[in-house]
Amino acid sequence: MRGIGGVRGHRRQLGRFEIGFSISKYDNGFSNSVKWGVNVSYSTRQREAILNILRQAGRPLTPQEIRERASRDSAGIGLATVYRALKAFTASGEIAQVEIPGASPCYEPTDRGHHHHFICQHCRQVFDLQGCVHDLETLAPQDFQVQRHDIILYGVCARCAEGRAPEG
Repeated sequence: MRGIGGVRGHRRQLGRFEIGFSISKYDNGFSNSVKWGVNVSYSTRQREAILNILRQAGRPLTPQEIRERASRDSAGIGLATVYRALKAFTASGEIAQVEIPGASPCYEPTDRGHHHHFICQHCRQVFDLQGCVHDLETLAPQDFQVQRHDIILYGVCARCAEGRAPEG
């Protein structure tokens, strides 16, 4: 393939990857550089693995927990890859960050509906609680309007209460 200004190149689509190169030449015919590039599509196998881990976890996970679980299945997933994927999934609305005071940020899929959380004060893991307390509006001062609420319960999970090591 011949390009503008003496640039020759080649591009090929291989599944989700686009691999290409270009060679630039001076007018005297000598090559001054060869550039290789790999353009990986937005949805990589690693990101799919990370999203599947979050969907299957059944509870919010920290980036470190996600990396540990991903490394069991896909060797070589680094923490930076996990953070980039979390940022992309948060921006697309597929996952949400669970913010609990004094705890590391956790992430969970947004398709779980309204729920609350329990944090184990021993192992620091965060668990989903199904259901919700009703009539919270009655707790607000008179003439105040409740717009949203978050309930976090603190205690000891079943594994820690039995003296077993937490699941990683």
